[in-house]
Amino acid sequence: MNDIAQARELTALRAAFDWIAAVHVTPQQQALRDLDKAYANVFAGRAGYPARPARRA
Repeated sequence: MNDIAQARELTALRAAFDWIAAVHVTPQQQALRDLDKAYANVFAGRAGYPARPARRA
């Protein structure tokens, strides 16, 4: 599922739930775009999964 399909689903969810519609749509769509790009980079081998920060003593 790409970000365009997720944006369509977001539109339906915004109509169904008031708490989703309470936030402006632009940050929600940008979060979907960022997530899509991050997964594309991971599966293409250009990036790895996030690592936990090292604990400092």
